[in-house]
Amino acid sequence: MEKNITVTDTHGNLIGTTYPKRAKGLVKNGRAEYIGDCEIRLNTQAPIINDTEVKNMSKVIDFNAREFKFDESCTSNVGSRMIVTDSDGDNVEMFEIGDWGWSWTQIKCSKQLEKNTDYLFRFAMTGGINDTEDAVSQFIIYHGNEWEDRLVYPLDKSRFKPVLSKKTENGMLRIYEISFNSGDFEDYVFMFVAQKAVAAFFTAKPLEKYVSLEDYSYDQWQSERMEQQNAANDCNDMVNCDLAGAVISEKMLEKLLNSGIKNLDLAGAVIHSDDEDCYDSNDTCDEQASDKDDITCEIEETVSDAIKSAYENVKAQYEAAPKGSMEKSILKQVMEGFLKESRR
Repeated sequence: MEKNITVTDTHGNLIGTTYPKRAKGLVKNGRAEYIGDCEIRLNTQAPIINDTEVKNMSKVIDFNAREFKFDESCTSNVGSRMIVTDSDGDNVEMFEIGDWGWSWTQIKCSKQLEKNTDYLFRFAMTGGINDTEDAVSQFIIYHGNEWEDRLVYPLDKSRFKPVLSKKTENGMLRIYEISFNSGDFEDYVFMFVAQKAVAAFFTAKPLEKYVSLEDYSYDQWQSERMEQQNAANDCNDMVNCDLAGAVISEKMLEKLLNSGIKNLDLAGAVIHSDDEDCYDSNDTCDEQASDKDDITCEIEETVSDAIKSAYENVKAQYEAAPKGSMEKSILKQVMEGFLKESRR
């Protein structure tokens, strides 16, 4: 007898296939319902939340961080394999890849599978999304060296719907179950890709372990992020700018205050008049004639060093600020002001 009955979850995602007799049994027990002559859909109201029986229809492959390595053909890999403690107090081994920049990162593992067999690949992930909605986060399957015949599952923005999406203390947790048939091939490659957002992948627990967590979709996350950004735009004192010990001009200080910065640390800072210029036209310090001018130039060099130091301080704050935030935008203006000041 052929396994020709398709099994899908409540979202319509393919789980696998089963025999007609087995399908009738699931429907009779109230665990599924017929969607068509050759398809049944699981019923979440039935006690099948651990879906052990359904997964037995396919061979389950759980994500294992130790099986994955950086793809050597990718020269910009960023990330690391690590062990963290989750909210249940369990130690979890995960692979965290990508950054908030342009570093394209790929990790992969190779597996020998049985031909013409149904498989279910399960994994959990966090991250892989950003405020600007241009992150790349993908899961890819291909056999042998047949890259052109690959299957690509876009995970960013949940474009490929997870079987479970929950809210956690640190953001959003998604569980994916990718079903596929090995066909006439045995050697397969599983790959994860990330760019412009950090993504972490780890072994998924049984679905019932996540029941206590609040359901949370990508759309909800994105909506909340937009609200936070809008609130930040209306706030004038959200930036802590440390200019302690810096030497800045009155004009630059005025620009900083007008930009909305309120938490401005000026302890020990020296504010000089915009008319206190060392340089006249294109003259350099070495070209100044009098001893008085030499002293003035020495002071100006010290001022320049202080500006550089302050610039590096603000730069560190800029790099740590959330991407796309108002804080990052204002700190960028501060940095540009320092650069202009250094060229005076």
